[in-house]
Amino acid sequence: DLGNGANLIKGSSNKPLNDNQWHNVMISRDTSNLHTVKIDTKITTQITAGARNLDLKSDLYIGGVAKETYKSLPKLVHAKEGFQGCLASVDLNGRLPDLISDALFCNGQIERGCEVALMKADLQGPSTTCQEDSCSNQGVCLQQWDGFSCDCSMTSFSGPLCNDPGTTYIFSKGGGQITYKWPPNDRPSTRADRLAIGFSTVQKEAVLVRVDS
Repeated sequence: DLGNGANLIKGSSNKPLNDNQWHNVMISRDTSNLHTVKIDTKITTQITAGARNLDLKSDLYIGGVAKETYKSLPKLVHAKEGFQGCLASVDLNGRLPDLISDALFCNGQIERGCEVALMKADLQGPSTTCQEDSCSNQGVCLQQWDGFSCDCSMTSFSGPLCNDPGTTYIFSKGGGQITYKWPPNDRPSTRADRLAIGFSTVQKEAVLVRVDS
């Protein structure tokens, strides 16, 4: 984002990148705003119009950002989790920083030396990987370093595998209504929204949800 809004450049690869093998990624931009993404041997280029100067006055984050920062990232950034794996040979315009010694701060479990780390049983990659049936009821499987977890947020179920009933309410014969209002300091700002709801009824016609804006 050079000030004109975020742009998406999607690289290509001949195989999945989460195969626990080494991959080389290079991202560059020249003076004509030609952006290049190289993943192993596959190259993708894209030219963007508008501003050309990138004012780097803020912090550089490697491997992730603070949890509360993910919701403020551009909508084109789909990832909501930090990187898990080995990182090597980070080159910033010809400078190879020491990511641990030069860091302003480090969060989480970060160790120096991938060769030593990969010999540890808990760092040799996941013992179980995401499969089509890993999560029930259309839950989304999220691959983790030591296994996987299920995102049940867009289902009406809960639990580790999205197979437990979620929070339920019963509307009796007399009917009822639940009203919810977003707190002023926590209102979402989106161009597209999704609502997931589960219900069970014998009534032929009824109002399930109404949204006012």
